[in-house]
Amino acid sequence: MSLRRISLLVCGAAILWAGTAFAQSADVEGHVFNKRSGVPIEGAVVVVYENFTFGLVPILLAEDVTDGNGFYQVRIPTPTFPVGVVEVFCRTPKGIVLRGASSAPLQDSVIRRRDIYLGTRRRVRECLEPEPGDIPPFVRN
Repeated sequence: MSLRRISLLVCGAAILWAGTAFAQSADVEGHVFNKRSGVPIEGAVVVVYENFTFGLVPILLAEDVTDGNGFYQVRIPTPTFPVGVVEVFCRTPKGIVLRGASSAPLQDSVIRRRDIYLGTRRRVRECLEPEPGDIPPFVRN
């Protein structure tokens, strides 16, 4: 085998390894429930962001909107910092913005389940479209 062919094979293997190293990801999924009634909440905005920002604006990793069963699922790049935050925002028909949060380990490629319960006196089952200011201005990664 020629030296050139060996060099090409080594370079190809290195590129393939680098691609898989950067392609690692983690799944975060769960449900959003009404804390009082236990019913799932549809239309809640779920954001996942890194929890380590040196006082800067948090880095947004992914976002989703809950379905009719209150379910959300996001795939995030595996960050170098071990902990992130899953935060939920819901604007009720009365105009009240509900927020809920949970911390989540982010380094493993395992599915991380995070169910979040939004506390409210009303039996909220559905969220309205968010308005400007409901959700903080995250920085996209």
